[in-house]
Amino acid sequence: MKMIYSKKIKCKCGIYFIKKSQNKRYCNKCSHKNNNRAKEKWRKSKKSRIYMKKYYINYSQIPKNKIKFKKNAKKWRESKKGMDYLKKYYKSNKRKKVMKKYYQSEYGRISNRIKRARLRDKKDLNLKSMPKLSYKDYKYILKLFNNKCFNCNKQNGYIKCKTRLFPILYIEHFYPVKKGYSLFYDKFNICMLCHSCNKKKMNKMPNEFYSREKLSKFKQIKNKWLKYKNAK
Repeated sequence: MKMIYSKKIKCKCGIYFIKKSQNKRYCNKCSHKNNNRAKEKWRKSKKSRIYMKKYYINYSQIPKNKIKFKKNAKKWRESKKGMDYLKKYYKSNKRKKVMKKYYQSEYGRISNRIKRARLRDKKDLNLKSMPKLSYKDYKYILKLFNNKCFNCNKQNGYIKCKTRLFPILYIEHFYPVKKGYSLFYDKFNICMLCHSCNKKKMNKMPNEFYSREKLSKFKQIKNKWLKYKNAK
């Protein structure tokens, strides 16, 4: 049988209360205060930050919750607290350290390379909107070209220049930009070339630069890309 406690005990604040359980030591007001103090200590600790990061990453991957996160993020950015925080953050050294780590990572280098290629099209062709290229799409394109230059078969990698690493292969246009062809002309106009081959090609048309075998290979790569996109 469960024991029933009904003793009157004096709390630290001077109020008498009935002890209904064996572990109860404080009145309701003091117990709430102690719980709040414990929660604040836990929130400031490193364990809580690591736990909450994992929780939000798993929670945000659910498709229903993605819409909620985007709406709440917009509201916070438009609010006064969000605007003031972002102004201080962009001027601080924290952002510089974060951006250094981002651009040193493989994902950051590739995303930066994709942005530059898209900006070229927008400036040269005066385009308002363009289809996006994700990190997964870029990796799949490298597989289609076997991680090699389409012209000289040079293998992909990174070159050191002072403190930075630059990729050997670049996202280039199969049909040149200056003649009015974007990256997604006829749904696929992307070619992987090294720096030397890109300089040799310049604004030449593919019939002037590539052989017939290479042109037939590019058609096969294009068909695989279209199947990959339609499967999505």
